Amino acid sequence: MAILDKKLELSDAQSITGVTCGASVDSTNVIDIGGTYIPIGPGTPLYLNIRINTAFVSGGTDTTWRFKFETGSGTTLGTVIYETDAIAEATLVAGYWVVRMPIPYNTIAKYIGCNYENVSGDEVCDTGKVDAWISLDAQSTLGYLYSDEV
Repeated sequence: MAILDKKLELSDAQSITGVTCGASVDSTNVIDIGGTYIPIGPGTPLYLNIRINTAFVSGGTDTTWRFKFETGSGTTLGTVIYETDAIAEATLVAGYWVVRMPIPYNTIAKYIGCNYENVSGDEVCDTGKVDAWISLDAQSTLGYLYSDEV
């Protein structure tokens, strides 16, 4: 398993509970990459990794979620670099990889973060936690043990 840099964590078991349809929540951490424009990507790219930590569950069966990677010139982000299609809540089980992708070249402003959006369904998320981080390579589940398997 790769070494995780705590300063590159966007969400660490971040709870997504209480997010209603049409609402979203930003990642716990927004990373200041230190410049007004940093060309991330030349040479060895950095990777965005988003994984479900705890299954998403609500009272509705048709709830879907969208996961976004965003940038901005201030700590309020808003410029979407990448977003997933709507993903059915039933798919979002512990250990599910939402994203493992290289960050696109020449797209980053001063700040980066994630946004998690409840895009359909009438229910509030009762349980659900997400992990998101930046790494030097696409992460793997090899060697990963879930807490209930220990």
